[in-house]
Amino acid sequence: MRLAGAGDLVRRHLARSCHSFKHVAHARRLASSNAVAWGANDDGRLGIACALGVEYVRTRSTRLIDRVSQLLLRPHEVFDNPFINDSSTVHTPKCVGDIGEDALPVVYDQVSCGPSHTLLLDSQGRVFACGDNAYGQLGLGFAGDCIFHPLPVTFDRGAPRVVAVAAGHSHSLFVLENGEVYSCGLGHHGQLGIRPPDASRGLRDLLVVIPTRIDALCDAKVRIDMVAAGDNFSLALESATGKVFSFGVLDRLGHNELPHKQMFRSMATVFRTSATNEPLPRLIVALKDKRIDRIWAGPWGAYASSSTDRKTFSWGRGIDFFHGDRHELDHAEPQQVRALDGVEVCGFSSSGSHHGAVTASGRLLMWGSNMNNCLGIDEDRLASVRHSEPIHLESLPDTSHFHAGFRFSAAVSQGQVYSWGCGESGARGIGFGYSARTPELVRDSSLIPEHQATTQYLTEHQHTFPPLRARAVSGGYMHCIALKP
Repeated sequence: MRLAGAGDLVRRHLARSCHSFKHVAHARRLASSNAVAWGANDDGRLGIACALGVEYVRTRSTRLIDRVSQLLLRPHEVFDNPFINDSSTVHTPKCVGDIGEDALPVVYDQVSCGPSHTLLLDSQGRVFACGDNAYGQLGLGFAGDCIFHPLPVTFDRGAPRVVAVAAGHSHSLFVLENGEVYSCGLGHHGQLGIRPPDASRGLRDLLVVIPTRIDALCDAKVRIDMVAAGDNFSLALESATGKVFSFGVLDRLGHNELPHKQMFRSMATVFRTSATNEPLPRLIVALKDKRIDRIWAGPWGAYASSSTDRKTFSWGRGIDFFHGDRHELDHAEPQQVRALDGVEVCGFSSSGSHHGAVTASGRLLMWGSNMNNCLGIDEDRLASVRHSEPIHLESLPDTSHFHAGFRFSAAVSQGQVYSWGCGESGARGIGFGYSARTPELVRDSSLIPEHQATTQYLTEHQHTFPPLRARAVSGGYMHCIALKP
């Protein structure tokens, strides 16, 4: 029943939430003037709808039919089939949203991508979401389907101005102008920071489909201005005081408590329904006096840095040298990353197997597994070589942003986008399935007329397009979204 009525739900949602637009029809045709996307789009994470017509909701049965139809197509038909080209995979950069004179232009300031969903924050403080909505992580008021167009997020307390967003594995975080934090999506590990409505059931099957305020942070009287979301855990930072809060899966939170230790804690802690979860925001004591002003979340661990002291700390799982040292030990609490001592880190991204940090001086430091040449290092050795400590990627000077995707990487260097690694599912944005050992320039094909922009044409002519200029890049599982200047 939920899947069958999804179309009506979307229409009701648009009518309810698009109060700033004159007509619902206008709200249903958003065209980004500065966001372009490429890569896997089977669940709508790119915000690019099917070329065969306006389509906002895809049920799981529809997606299964899509997969079967792809398998039945002969290879040469894949290039000529607009449904496959525009709905399943986008091999070169394409504008997010609709293209047309009647489309309402939207300028985005921030983008955050989970593995299969995307959050876009515009210049007016409004949030738009697209992609997998299986657990309500898009904040649209319902769960269960995939959304192929960015739709406005609805909050439970009116239409507040949002200043920061973060997309986790199956949940989302929103920071309001007044410092409050809202969350939605899957909460079975406590990653939403919300008290379960039914204490007897605890966190089991906890789904929040409309962004809801995290009251525990309000009770702590903090003004949050930055959040980060990983795989079933979340972080929140009040940069004015350097206080960092974490909640979710316990071994990724930095509280010096591994699951087996939590079992012996006092039973007085209310709502902690599992020995492995921390469902309410909790101050990371080890970072209390470190003057932290930036935080980032990887899949199973986190980083925090202080620009004042030029120190960086990490905690969580140590797989593939996540902590930037020669050991792969898990860190139950934040420990200083010695390899980054004295370096001001202003950006960090991790796929779980390869990792990268951007410094204030514009250097890009890479470490971890070089499987599929994700590190961008031109080595004669096998691509499966692992590097335990950060290596400067000299081929990308003046780097401002970096994204570590699944078997690929992307970065903004001197205002232009580069990608390297595995090109499967168009993740690199340079054509049909090409891979690269070192960074290669991504070119801007987003201005090509829609009737001309077939996969075959874009692949064959992509070298003639101008370089893709961007001020930020984010991504998830085999996809990227870049924001033009």
